[in-house]
Amino acid sequence: MKASKTQQEIKKAAKIIFFSRGHIYATTQEIADEAGVNRAMIHYYFRKRDGLFLNVLKESIEELLNEINAVFSSDDPLRPKTRTFLHLYMQRMTEYPHLPNFIISEVAKNRGMFKEFRRSYVHTMMQKLRNQIQEEVRLKKMKPISPQHFIVNLVSLASFPFETSSMLKNFFSFNERGIATFLRQRKKIIYESIFNDVY
Repeated sequence: MKASKTQQEIKKAAKIIFFSRGHIYATTQEIADEAGVNRAMIHYYFRKRDGLFLNVLKESIEELLNEINAVFSSDDPLRPKTRTFLHLYMQRMTEYPHLPNFIISEVAKNRGMFKEFRRSYVHTMMQKLRNQIQEEVRLKKMKPISPQHFIVNLVSLASFPFETSSMLKNFFSFNERGIATFLRQRKKIIYESIFNDVY
């Protein structure tokens, strides 16, 4: 059943508060204020704050995994698809910098969360990625690496600066403009470090 406009606004507000600001303990009143609705509407659609949190988290995980699958299951060459992935992933991290922490926490509690995704996508995606990496290696354009390590390298190198931006601001004395510039530069740095090639 298609979600109502009010329901969508509540979920959008919850994502901003939970994943942009990292306010895991935000009240239903704070979310209602952000969405511009009465608190009773949250209870009507989601019953409790925890129900809303799990709803938007699962939706966000599904969106993120579908994006990863769409990029790496495509027939595009490895290097262009890697640039596409970095652009999409870091765009999402800019919007929701606290999302990876919540994903890690919830998956640790609920190991079955990725089961459906694994069954639907992972084998095809990894096989295509493996073949493309092997071709790059054969042409001596890349060092041997498993597709699993390739994906983990990309995601961790892209995620870490967003997850630790407060620490980096203090450590490197970045102001808001400085940290934003640093994060924008990450796409180029990651790509060139993986492929030893110009972004």
